[in-house]
Amino acid sequence: MYENAYFNERYVISAILYDEKGRFWPEIREIIGGDDFISEDCKALFRAACELLDAGKAVNAATVRAKAGASLETVKELVNLAPTAANIRSYAELVRKESLRRKAREIGEELTQAAGEESTDPLQTLTETARRLDDLTAEKRSGALLSGDELVFSFFTEFEERQKKGAAFRTFPMLDRFTGGFQPGRMYIFAARPGVGKSALGVALAQMLAKKRRVLYVSAEMSPEEITARIFSSYTGVPYARLLGGGEVTTQQTGELAAASAQVQGLKLTINRTAKIDVAKIGVWARQCGAECVFVDHVGLLEGAGKSEYERLTAISVELKRLARVLHVPMIVQSQFNRTAAMSDNPGLHQLRGTGALEQDADVCVLLSRNMDNPPRPGEPQDFTLHIAKNRHGRTGEMVLAYYRNVNRFIDINGTNKHDLSVNSWQ
Repeated sequence: MYENAYFNERYVISAILYDEKGRFWPEIREIIGGDDFISEDCKALFRAACELLDAGKAVNAATVRAKAGASLETVKELVNLAPTAANIRSYAELVRKESLRRKAREIGEELTQAAGEESTDPLQTLTETARRLDDLTAEKRSGALLSGDELVFSFFTEFEERQKKGAAFRTFPMLDRFTGGFQPGRMYIFAARPGVGKSALGVALAQMLAKKRRVLYVSAEMSPEEITARIFSSYTGVPYARLLGGGEVTTQQTGELAAASAQVQGLKLTINRTAKIDVAKIGVWARQCGAECVFVDHVGLLEGAGKSEYERLTAISVELKRLARVLHVPMIVQSQFNRTAAMSDNPGLHQLRGTGALEQDADVCVLLSRNMDNPPRPGEPQDFTLHIAKNRHGRTGEMVLAYYRNVNRFIDINGTNKHDLSVNSWQ
């Protein structure tokens, strides 16, 4: 079954030994790694050659054999197999392709076996399989490094694609001025104390984007009914607490809700129903609905591996950032501050709950605040401050939205659209 694969591997090692000056090494190491070999001898020889090259030492039959501890017979057999190193790239690509096939088969066989065991959770099995397939795709080394020509080509390809689709994921003009709009492959952290309104803002942003983009809103805190009530409330002006059973709804308001149904149904919005969530499931759901943008509310409630909250949240942060890049979507993640933030008037990035990885992995960190001690009267707005505390690709600073808490509405009172009008979250 692996006869051709063994030959290709042996040819690559032979060409490496032939290429004593290392002319082909850079591109070969971009295509394959030690784990791509089936033959243990070839794997050991390849890794030995890599170590010698990294140490600035000569790479030839004698030095590689000594480093790998290979037999003289094995190296003699390999030395004369490749008459030249000129074809090494083609054979390296064959080795890589066979490695991918082999790993894909292994994943498929394990999935088949797990699916046949009644003791396993099928959804967990599928989510874990999806994560492994993501990792397998990300392992592709070809193209991991770009030359000057390739950089220019890649830049203009992405630029033309963005121009074709329109501007980046636009929401409030002032926020867009700081961030340039939500960009695919980046992670955005929105953090606040409990009760400030991070979920309210998250729903509003998702609602704005879902008019044109396919949005996945993943919440471990609110049910789909609660999220939908907030959206209906923003369109109609009927307090969402009343829509959730907190008071009487008049005949007129019922008519307004019915009229708003078409707007809500027109949103390209998908919401999870399951409260037990991990990053792998988010990846599966995003693929199922073809999400162009993903919201996570909030990171502290996600499940993950780790003996402590620090380890768990650190791993989750890394996985969310990886998923944003794999899916090529903006990942908007909500987070809480830790307990020490309650004693501070101006919480900082160091007070993000659980781990410093969130600050480190995020491209943009936005800290949210409003005056909790003097809430406005019903129907009146309140200043809702967004402090852009970290911005890897732009400037930092503050902006203020007018927040109508009881109906989940936000208005960018300082930023205006192309018609010189204030932008609100529901129109």
